[in-house]
Amino acid sequence: MREIAIASSRRTDDQLRFMMDQTAEWTVNGRAGVALGSYGSLREALRAVFRYEADGVHVFAVCHHPRDDIVVFREQVGRLADADDGIGDALRRTEAAWSAATGAPMHRRVPADSVLAARSRLPTRTTV
Repeated sequence: MREIAIASSRRTDDQLRFMMDQTAEWTVNGRAGVALGSYGSLREALRAVFRYEADGVHVFAVCHHPRDDIVVFREQVGRLADADDGIGDALRRTEAAWSAATGAPMHRRVPADSVLAARSRLPTRTTV
């Protein structure tokens, strides 16, 4: 009988803390695996998770690229942030800036000449 190797994409909290500042490509993924943003380190990606969620954007996981060989799911993101004062401090510093910023945050802005912007100016239909 042949053995089937199963590749694990999970890492322990300690392993992830060790690679927190190593240069690598990490993406923050939302629903249906849609990439919300790409970052140069795990620490930057974890900070971005909280910025997206502060704007009401659901974050499903943070993935290491190019092969998605490491996947950090949302519950583990919370544990890593709780254990790392640097992420918590940065989050507190940026919260004020995000709430005071005029207009939509950068990742939610729609160019004025885009199709989405044109749709938002169309009259909406009301149902009775």
